[in-house]
Amino acid sequence: MTFEELNILIKEGEGLTVEFKEKYTSKISEDIVAFSNSKGGKILLGVSDDKSIKGEKLTGILKAELLDLARNCHDSIKISFEQVGDVVVVEVPEGDNKPYQCSSGYFKRYDAMTRKMMPAEVKIMFRDNIGISFENIPGMNYDAQSVSLDKVKAFLREADYPI
Repeated sequence: MTFEELNILIKEGEGLTVEFKEKYTSKISEDIVAFSNSKGGKILLGVSDDKSIKGEKLTGILKAELLDLARNCHDSIKISFEQVGDVVVVEVPEGDNKPYQCSSGYFKRYDAMTRKMMPAEVKIMFRDNIGISFENIPGMNYDAQSVSLDKVKAFLREADYPI
């Protein structure tokens, strides 16, 4: 990423695919997971919410901590990072094996916010990832004896379907 591209991202502000962090903390794992569960994105370390550059250096220790956080997500997430001026840009790809989680749970990106996913959202994402449509989800606690011809006929009449 060039310095000009970075400045454009900062001017546009936070959004679905961009997050500002004034400094590194381990809570960044929530953002990494959220981007993987969404469309991917960039975390700009060293940029405050008011778009001012505070600065962050990509040291060996920071590299190791970022890689460790991404590896400890379930499933592991492959991130990349680079120093652009005084900012560390962390690139997070969209995940192929959603949903991903970190130690504090499942997260997703909602516009410019990282939010914890509700259990129903996690179930839907699991289902969508394995390609099962709603119609093909097996009914729990039902078997062939649960269906009667009278119930089917009543349903068809209610739906105005000719019998």
